[in-house]
Amino acid sequence: GSIRGALAGALIVGIVDTLGRAFLPTFFRFFMSNPYADGVGRALASVSIYLLMAIVLIWRPTGLFRTNA
Repeated sequence: GSIRGALAGALIVGIVDTLGRAFLPTFFRFFMSNPYADGVGRALASVSIYLLMAIVLIWRPTGLFRTNA
């Protein structure tokens, strides 16, 4: 119900996804070979969005910002 909350949520999801796709494969290269690290890093970056959503819903079940109604 809040435009500000929707905008903030979209920006946070985009940042988390982009940072995850940029840095998770590099992190996993310390533990596994390059093809596997790339696949696991991309997969966990996609999962991190849903994990973030679950955390926000547990932390703030009414949304990021209050509605004006």
